[in-house]
Amino acid sequence: MELQNNYEQIAGQNAEVVALSTDNLEGAKWAIDSLGVPFQVLYDVSTEVPKAYEVWNLYGDNLATGSAFLIDTNGIVRWSQVYSGIYDLITADAIIEALKTL
Repeated sequence: MELQNNYEQIAGQNAEVVALSTDNLEGAKWAIDSLGVPFQVLYDVSTEVPKAYEVWNLYGDNLATGSAFLIDTNGIVRWSQVYSGIYDLITADAIIEALKTL
């Protein structure tokens, strides 16, 4: 919900939010539609993307760990934050502050 509520502020900094899900497509689609997510959600049931960004199975759970990456137009990761545990949260404020430094 926090990214949805702050989407305009993030987009106003010449940035785009793109979420990635490795969940079952039907379940994820229902959640996205019911929440009214204003940004793109990509699906990677093969788990190649979280593995490439080294956020797959960090806790031995065969899941992608929650994370956020700021990637420039050249494909270079300029900032990232990875959950340190299951109750961790990357706030929209943290993303907005990171965008200001780029």
